[in-house]
Amino acid sequence: MIMSNVTRHTPGALKLLQVKDEGVEGLYLAHLVQFIANSERASEQQRRELRHLGNAMVNVSLLPEGRDVLLAPGTGHLTQLLPQLKSKCVERRIAVATMLKNCCMDKSIGVEKLLAEGGTQLLSTLLQPLSGTQPREHCVEVRQALAEAVQLLAATELGFDKLWTAGAPELLRAGYTDEEAPGVCEAMEATAELFMSHSLFDNGDDGEEVNEEAVLEEDRKLAELANLTIQTSL
Repeated sequence: MIMSNVTRHTPGALKLLQVKDEGVEGLYLAHLVQFIANSERASEQQRRELRHLGNAMVNVSLLPEGRDVLLAPGTGHLTQLLPQLKSKCVERRIAVATMLKNCCMDKSIGVEKLLAEGGTQLLSTLLQPLSGTQPREHCVEVRQALAEAVQLLAATELGFDKLWTAGAPELLRAGYTDEEAPGVCEAMEATAELFMSHSLFDNGDDGEEVNEEAVLEEDRKLAELANLTIQTSL
């Protein structure tokens, strides 16, 4: 709890990040990330004692400096933390999901770095708990944080394209069918509206030949998304 409480305030978070400490910036955070990643091998009692440690990641991800260090190329911080979304510790899952949402709130730089560091692993990790597939994520807070992260990603051009390629519309529609939490549903509906508002295929106005099969596939996907959003009025 001490690390969590200290990093709740900007001076404490910057101290952990070692901002402007030439040569050692991010060293404390690297050790903390590694400690969190390895904690699954600890005893049950130790895991209980360390369950709030992930909150430090949430706190530092609220700061631009924190996102810079967390998502620095080549550090592997993100890939070490993503598996924690399958942790037996619900506090740890909530912390990592919220950290990802915080990174997505930085639409200019954070999203680009997040996608670059996380790659396909990131998208599958974000979407799986929302898709309704097993094992199902039972914690509403985790699902809501991830749904809001996906919504924020879909609001950016780069994130939108990556999500579409990853099959997000179909996955979210499947998960929405059984979703009962209002906050999660709201984020998923907002994401569906974002997908529906974009045209991903050339409409032929520039003289290029229209790919009819691609247009039909787009129409099918948008019809599914329309069914998702229409359900809210029934």
